[in-house]
Amino acid sequence: MPTIADKLRVHGTMYDKRVKLTPRDREEIKAKGAGYGIRKMAREYGVCHRTIQFILYPERLVASRKNRDWTRYHDREYLTKACRDLRHRKMKLYKKGILKIKKTKKYENL
Repeated sequence: MPTIADKLRVHGTMYDKRVKLTPRDREEIKAKGAGYGIRKMAREYGVCHRTIQFILYPERLVASRKNRDWTRYHDREYLTKACRDLRHRKMKLYKKGILKIKKTKKYENL
């Protein structure tokens, strides 16, 4: 059964903690190229070096998706904690009046 936190949307707002690169940022990264240093660019833009690598070398992203095995990086407890932390953060923002519940057909019965 969905909770209130499941109905709250954070993505695409200023409260979204995920770092996003604008299309302009992506063009700048491509213009600098790999000679500038992938890890150095990652620090500048505040993203993982793999993000920069995938922008510069799209074929590596394709290969990575073919061999996708998330269990190498995150275990079940880590993912459970991350989901729980996200729900708590959403509820804090909801109680402060910053986030509003978005009504959809899926959640009308609640």
